[in-house]
Amino acid sequence: MSDQIYRTLIVEGRRENARAIAERLELCPALECEITIVETFEKCLDELSKEAADLILLSLTLPDAKGVRKTLFELLTKVPQIPVLVIMDEDEPELTRRVLSAGAQDVVLLEHLEATSFERAVLHAMARQEGLADLSRFARELQASEGRVRSIIRNSRDGIVVVDKSETVRYCNASAWSLFGRQREELIDHPFQFALDTEGTHRIEIEREEGETVQVELSVSEFDWEGQPSFLVQMRDITERVNAEIALKDSEALYHSMVETLPMQVFRKNLTGRFTFANDRLCESLGFPLEEILGKTDLDFSPPDLAEKYIGDDLRVMQTGKHFEDIEEWERPDGRRIAIQVLKTPIYDSQNRIVGIQGFFLDVTERQRAQEALRETAQKLAESNQMLKEFAYVISHDLQEPLRAVSSYLDLLKNRIGDDLDEKSQMYVDMATDGAVRMRALIQDLLRLSRVETKGKPLEPADTSEILRRALASLRVAIEESGAKVTHDEMPTVVADTTQLQQLLQNLISNAIKYREERTPEIHVGVKAGAATWEFYVRDNGIGIEEKFKSRIFGIFERLHTRQEYPGNGIGLAICKKIVERHGGIIWLDSIVGEGSTFHFTLPKQTV
Repeated sequence: MSDQIYRTLIVEGRRENARAIAERLELCPALECEITIVETFEKCLDELSKEAADLILLSLTLPDAKGVRKTLFELLTKVPQIPVLVIMDEDEPELTRRVLSAGAQDVVLLEHLEATSFERAVLHAMARQEGLADLSRFARELQASEGRVRSIIRNSRDGIVVVDKSETVRYCNASAWSLFGRQREELIDHPFQFALDTEGTHRIEIEREEGETVQVELSVSEFDWEGQPSFLVQMRDITERVNAEIALKDSEALYHSMVETLPMQVFRKNLTGRFTFANDRLCESLGFPLEEILGKTDLDFSPPDLAEKYIGDDLRVMQTGKHFEDIEEWERPDGRRIAIQVLKTPIYDSQNRIVGIQGFFLDVTERQRAQEALRETAQKLAESNQMLKEFAYVISHDLQEPLRAVSSYLDLLKNRIGDDLDEKSQMYVDMATDGAVRMRALIQDLLRLSRVETKGKPLEPADTSEILRRALASLRVAIEESGAKVTHDEMPTVVADTTQLQQLLQNLISNAIKYREERTPEIHVGVKAGAATWEFYVRDNGIGIEEKFKSRIFGIFERLHTRQEYPGNGIGLAICKKIVERHGGIIWLDSIVGEGSTFHFTLPKQTV
């Protein structure tokens, strides 16, 4: 027996008997007991409800005993796992038989307390109880283990099917039903429809009733199921994996198709610098078929100095993970030198580790020639534009002196002989004078246009509220005569040439006043903040502009009306466009004939 202390409950209504039994138990050398004595069956049940016992010694002479069978039945129903020894005053074979058949472990006689048979009965009961406890524990552990296995099978994401030797399904879990797209009763006790090959794993296709096809990986092993030789079939849905493999193959096919049609040489190398891929253009350039390129390095195809350079470039890409780009000069076999744009990038695996590089060689000889020709053309164009600007300034400046002379002599002629001229001669003089005045105004406009870029001030922070105030002050007479109502938003600070920005606003507001109908002009100067620009606009209720003329109005000398209808030289909006472009913005127009126009222009949000 073990060293544990056994809690023993003595149920005996006669105190002297109870004490005698307790004293005898204490004399047992193989048992160490903690003894509790109760006098009635009711107290026995109450004590057991508070704390379990390891052994019960029960007398049948209790005052509240309910008979042998009923008393033992009630007791063993409550504590079926505790051994019960029944205490009898004397040997009665028939009563003994009834006691044992009712479930008692054994019978002990009061007259044999001093004999070894008492100690042997107690030890035997305890030993048997410990054996039953071990067996019960083993059964519980086995049951728990089987429960875990069944739980694993039941909840497995893989389909589990048990098939007997007649190839009939005996069990399947929920995942298997799902794979087949059927209910459990449609599978159990029905033939298994696939071959039961126990060698390795196999791929099968399951056609579901709704027409869907499921790709399944199947493995079969032999085992015993409920004592019968059977097959354990494990089924895993690999549809996503198969689709991914197909997608990967399609992607690789698309990649190879693309690199073979690209107008460049393409290659891949592993971490040791050996070629793992080369497209047809690179094979043609190297002069070898693909199978003679794969596995080799640059040392096999290039002079040592160039090969070392290429290997060094590759190594930097693999070590830093950064792209490498360069323009290299190659010499073709025919001796012609060409420019090659080189791009090398790292290749990553699914764990984001660099496993090699990919390179592209593109012949950019013609592109470089075209870029050089474009640079030369742009330089010539810039020089031509500069000459035109200088020419326009000089011409417009030098023309003013002869015009002043013509105007002066015409004035002298009118003052000296004006009264003697007939009506027709007077008309000729007036026309000549008017032409000189218009020519001078035209020259002044040309000067202003040429000075937008040549005489512009540096761009600096400018308060557009103050600039607008000065523009409106310059137009005060025109505003008062027309009765125009001019409103504006809160204006921001921008980076601009203050003089040119004033001229821009003044031209747009002046046009809004000039090109009006009989109604009072209503003009609003607004601004909207964009992500990188300020968008200004000048909106009026004037005559509007037809859609077909919108692309013309910003050109030089473009007029949509006669001078008799609206005076001017048709250069004001061209100046506006030049000013906006100098500031890095754009200008455009929205208009509806008879309702008015809105001129928009942008200025970048920038610092000095």
